[in-house]
Amino acid sequence: MKSPLKVFAALRSRAIIALIAAIGFSFAACRGGGYSVYGGYNGYGGYDGGGDGGGGGITETFTSIDEMKTWLDAQPANTKATAYTIILNVSDLGGYSITAGSAGNALRYNNNKYVSFDLSGSTITSIEGNPNAGPFDNCTSLTSVTIPDSVTSIGYGAFRNCTSLKSVIIPSSVTEIGQNAFSRCTGLTSVTIPSGVTSIKDCAFESCTSLTSITIPSSVTEIGQNAFSNCTRLTSVTFQGPITDFSSSGTFLGDLHAKFTAETGGIGTYTRLTGGSTWTKVS
Repeated sequence: MKSPLKVFAALRSRAIIALIAAIGFSFAACRGGGYSVYGGYNGYGGYDGGGDGGGGGITETFTSIDEMKTWLDAQPANTKATAYTIILNVSDLGGYSITAGSAGNALRYNNNKYVSFDLSGSTITSIEGNPNAGPFDNCTSLTSVTIPDSVTSIGYGAFRNCTSLKSVIIPSSVTEIGQNAFSRCTGLTSVTIPSGVTSIKDCAFESCTSLTSITIPSSVTEIGQNAFSNCTRLTSVTFQGPITDFSSSGTFLGDLHAKFTAETGGIGTYTRLTGGSTWTKVS
């Protein structure tokens, strides 16, 4: 007969394995797709130059992606604190980040040069990707982005794996934040979801591990599965309206879905302790 200590050890091992499997399953829906050859200096395609996101370097304006790439190719490597500010005024982003001649490809090719991207003068209507690639997928030296008010949809994998992306300005014209749109943007600390958004799709902000708070406007009626899963520092969520289609599948860490859908839940602000799984409605 096995000793009590051996039995305890075996049970503990099984529990740990089960927990790991459960976590892995939760992320599985978000991990598929994405161009996998990252390259670069830090394992994800970016040069770890330190410093903070934001402009401190040169500002240049372009009306052609080719002109922008030629200029960026000629610039030296920089840091996040001295990110180049590029104002790009175009009607087409040129395809996915793995597509030669695209805006995203110019950034991926120059992944040791940090860039703050201002697209506010562009006339694009959507930033669309697919399970395998997005317009700025794996642009790991992108520190911030301003999206033009002509855009109505931020699509599948649009900014997936932009690990240096710290802030994003989404205009009120956007109605949908697509699947994996900002997943694994591990440096993202600030994002404002505008009142025009009605749908936040599956895994939209999955593994945004620097995000600490988020406000869901009253216009949002759908939050997909794993939309905010593995956002380990997210400790404050404000719901400004009812969510009629709110997935219960790993949408947030802990019991937030259960608390929100309970009779005493609904509209309000919910908080939790860092590392905790229990959410409390505070207002």
